[in-house]
Amino acid sequence: MMMKKYVLGSALVVAFCCAFTGAVKADPIHLCNVSTGCSSSNVIVTGSSTAYLGGAAEAGQSVFLAFLQPLTGTTGWHGSSSQFWTALGLAGGPSQPDFSPAQSQEQIATGLLPGSFHISYMAIGPWGTAPSYNPETITLPSEPNGTLVLAFTETVSGSSTSADLVTPWSSSLALVPGTPPPPTPEPSTIVLFGAVLLGALVVKRVKA
Repeated sequence: MMMKKYVLGSALVVAFCCAFTGAVKADPIHLCNVSTGCSSSNVIVTGSSTAYLGGAAEAGQSVFLAFLQPLTGTTGWHGSSSQFWTALGLAGGPSQPDFSPAQSQEQIATGLLPGSFHISYMAIGPWGTAPSYNPETITLPSEPNGTLVLAFTETVSGSSTSADLVTPWSSSLALVPGTPPPPTPEPSTIVLFGAVLLGALVVKRVKA
């Protein structure tokens, strides 16, 4: 009987872990300042030239970085997402980013309230193995203070090329030189200990 309860408790832990893993794989692509993943509700402020790209996309898709350099005037992009993708030479793409959220994220990251953004891009290469792509280390080019960086993938249909996936603001970067580096992650043994402790608690509740 005890063995059955132990097996049931272990199965519950495994099911929980699998469900969590499935949720992670369902996420879009991410551009983070640490290799362990993004953990922010807004654009991630970083002073480092190193970033990490991961997530889920179709294998073989082309990956690019888009750079949004803040401008004081309205000579650059300051409209809808369709205008953003057109500025990058694409036929279309996701319904983000729009200018107003980009402006808000810039203000959160740097305190600046731009009138528009100058948009440029850089090719990264083909996407990794679908459906999950382990974080790839990327060296960011030197960009002006406050430049927002998003990652996106492209898909080709006939003679038309469109954006397919784009990083949400919580998985995008704001380049601010002088920003302290992120803290060193806890050792993986701590995570393992937490999983074992969770399993023990589940087994204890099953016994009760």
